[in-house]
Amino acid sequence: NGFGMAEEYGVLAVGVWGSTAPFNDDTPSYDSIYETDWYLQYALPQLAEGLDLYIQYTQYQYSFALDEKELNFGAAYDLGGFVLGGSANFMIDDRSFATEDQTYFDFFADYALEINENSDVTFGALIGLMFQGDGNSAAGLDDGFNQLELYADYNYAVNEMWSLGASLEYIGQLDSNVLPDAAYDKGLVAFFSASCNM
Repeated sequence: NGFGMAEEYGVLAVGVWGSTAPFNDDTPSYDSIYETDWYLQYALPQLAEGLDLYIQYTQYQYSFALDEKELNFGAAYDLGGFVLGGSANFMIDDRSFATEDQTYFDFFADYALEINENSDVTFGALIGLMFQGDGNSAAGLDDGFNQLELYADYNYAVNEMWSLGASLEYIGQLDSNVLPDAAYDKGLVAFFSASCNM
């Protein structure tokens, strides 16, 4: 939603994502962990054909710990259905010593295949590179590649406002010295979504 902004000034969006079930059910002590993510995103006016840039603020709320805050900068370039992109992500919440100065980068490539005028499917891959900062470095964690994702996303536009989606993803842990929590090494997972563009 641009909230009434003219297209040449970019697009402003607000959103929320939440887990409806514990995301760490492999660890009994974490049986009731839930997460809600709130974000505010500003997509810059298009500076070149096929190039998209954005700035985003995200707040993560957990049922088990202090909230975390993050600043994100992202870019994507469309090569006719084949998209290359990435994001730089900076933890900015100084209440968590472990993550207060943590920085990570995500790089992705995907390809969108149109099925019909209302639906499409996207196939892609993402790899993450993490720099721990003082807190996690002091705990003995290394900098390096932390995760790999392979995904297939299906999207169906019900109308101009509502769309439904389903995703199948492989989420793998690349280095346990960078990302030690086994909860991130999930194998295959499925997601279902509904979104509203007002």
